[in-house]
Amino acid sequence: MESLMERCAGNDLTPVLAGPNSCSCMWRRWVRFFLCLLLVWVFMFLIAPIGQRLPAVQTLTEYVAETGINASALYYTGVEETAEAEMYLHNTGEYTPSGP
Repeated sequence: MESLMERCAGNDLTPVLAGPNSCSCMWRRWVRFFLCLLLVWVFMFLIAPIGQRLPAVQTLTEYVAETGINASALYYTGVEETAEAEMYLHNTGEYTPSGP
């Protein structure tokens, strides 16, 4: 039997042998991998910034910016600012004002 590298050496992507190591199977795995990377990129740079414009999220991000909370820092439960931020986050979600 020939190795996977020998089977995939040409430009032909049709499977030579059926099985999990065939060329077309590897090709599909790479396509899926890059599609997943594309979906992550779309979420990070397109969907998440749009989500920041939502009223509830915008209120939260303004509060974090005003108070100088480092949102990417580690979460320390013994710090007073963390308890205050946690209470604010809970209350923002629980008591979000609705329209008239």
